[in-house]
Order: sequence, then structure tokens, then C-alpha cells
Amino acid sequence: MHAVRNGLGSLLLAALLAGAGTAQAQSAKLEEAAGLTGLAMFMDSGAVGMVLAVVDGDDQLVLGYGETAAGNGQTPDGQSLLRIGSNSKAFAGELLGGLAAEGAVSLTDPLQRFAPEGVHVPDFEGREITLLDLATHSGGLPRDIPLDPPPNSPPFTWPTTADRFAWLADFTLPWAPGSIAAYSNIGFDLLSDALATATGKSYSDLLRERITGPLGMVDT
Repeated sequence: MHAVRNGLGSLLLAALLAGAGTAQAQSAKLEEAAGLTGLAMFMDSGAVGMVLAVVDGDDQLVLGYGETAAGNGQTPDGQSLLRIGSNSKAFAGELLGGLAAEGAVSLTDPLQRFAPEGVHVPDFEGREITLLDLATHSGGLPRDIPLDPPPNSPPFTWPTTADRFAWLADFTLPWAPGSIAAYSNIGFDLLSDALATATGKSYSDLLRERITGPLGMVDT
């Protein structure tokens, strides 16, 4: 990070070098639009590093700024691994839409249909949570499970499917599903569980077969 602050000139040079080779045809338009704008975005972000990807028709440009970790001197580029966070919700929505179009599931299917045996999914005065409710943040669920993971749990290994449904079985819906939109990560986790159950495949296999594989997203 110290090297980044030595001057705008060195930053711009590093950014241009990081983008070299990412596309054979990088238009002057993209370079003009993205170069200094991306640099300004990075400087204002306070982040250790940033990758900027710009696509305009067949032209593409990838620029890296800063470092992949503070002090390592390695500029991120188009091959750097990043946590994509809630972009993964778009993948879940795409899977749901594709499976619904094929008739494997219905948007109005209740989550209860895909729950583990013996688990009761709460309803609100008879209104059940549907797959569409989960995909539209309107299932009446909180943002995350309000519990702490077990000590020393590796990142992203908790909660498991069993943990989610065990928590859900004791949860009381505050309002009718479909009536109020409230952002929910746990809702999309449960949607992924339901799609895996509906197809008899793991969610990671579904993503690989239907999205990341066909799109050539080998690192995703």
C-alpha cells in the first residue's frame, strides 16, 4: 500500500500493466473512460486492492490497482480470486428460473416441499414460504441466522443445511411471506438447499453444470 501512495504516475502505470494482455482489442474509448476513473475510484475506496473490469460490446478491459494483500507488492489482475459476495444471488435466481422453465420446480412451490424429513417450515396464518418469496427477499426471514458459529469454524462452513433448517423450525414469521421485502442472506441459502433437493444434486454441482461451466468461469 505504501508503494501505491508514492504517486499517481506509478499507480497508473501499474494499472495499465495489469490490464495488458486481457484482450487483444482494447479500444481507446475504454482506456480513456476507465483509466483515470478507475484510479479515482480506488483512491477513494480505502481498499487494499481493486480490480476493474469494463466491457463494451466485443471490447474488454481489466485493470488492477493496489495490492492483493497489504505490503506484498502484487497487483491484482483478471486472474485474482475475489470474494463475490451477494453476486452469487444472481446465480441462484438464474438457477431457479432455469429449473422452473424446465418444470423441475415451480416458483410457487412451498419451501416445506424441500425440507428435510420431520422439519416443519413455519407459515403465517396458513401462508407458506415459497421459492419465489426466497428469491425476492420476501420470505419474512432475517438477514442472517442470529446465532454464533461454533468456535474455530472454518469460514463459510457454517451454517450447514441441517443447521439452517433446525433454526428455521423454531422461527416465528413476523409477517406473511410475500407481503414485505426485507434483505435476507438466509433466504437465499434456503433457496439453494431447496434447488439441490429438487434436483438430487449438490448446489455446487448445479452451479458448475448450469452457470460457471458453460460460461467458462473456471475459477468461480
